[in-house]
This record gives sequence, structure tokens and C-alpha cells, in this order.
Amino acid sequence: KRRHELLEREPEDSVEKDYQDALHKSYNCEARLKMEVIGLHAAGVLNGIYCNRLHSQLAAQEEKEQNAKKKERQIDGGWLTKFYQRVVDHEKATEEEELAKEERRKTK
Repeated sequence: KRRHELLEREPEDSVEKDYQDALHKSYNCEARLKMEVIGLHAAGVLNGIYCNRLHSQLAAQEEKEQNAKKKERQIDGGWLTKFYQRVVDHEKATEEEELAKEERRKTK
């Protein structure tokens, strides 16, 4: 820590005493401001760590949701589409059978 030579000797008059007091106040203010800067820097570092943690958690959550959507699409693309097609085919076959029955009734 740097010190001014004025602080090491006894003041010769009241003006020099005032200068020493002002220099002491200045050094104390500087030390306080340095501590504030260190505190702010530490807070910034901690906020950065916290943001990185949240970012990774959010990325994991989004990836999990995307995987769930992919599974839904796979299920929908496979099972539901086949089931729907079977229902449509069954309805067509039922309609054709009913038309055939009506034709047979008309021909009798």
C-alpha cells in the first residue's frame, strides 16, 4: 500500500495538519471504494455462475420436452395412423356389405 511521506512526519502547522487529515480521509475513502469494487466483482462472478447453472438446467428441460414430443410423434406416426387407416377400411367394407345386401334384396 502506498503511503505519502506527509503522513510520516509531525505536522509543523495547522495547514499541514489539515492536509494530513484530508489525506487520511482520502486513503480511507479509497480503501472503502476498493472493498465495494471487490464486493461488486464477487457478486458479478456469483451471478455469472448462477446464470450458467440456470442455462444448463433450462437446456436440459428443453431437450427433455423435445424428446417427449419426438416420442409422441413416433407414436402418432405409427400406431395412430395405422389404427385410423384400419377404421377407415372397416367403414368402407361395412358400407360395401350394406350396399351388397340392399342389391340382393332388390333382386329378390
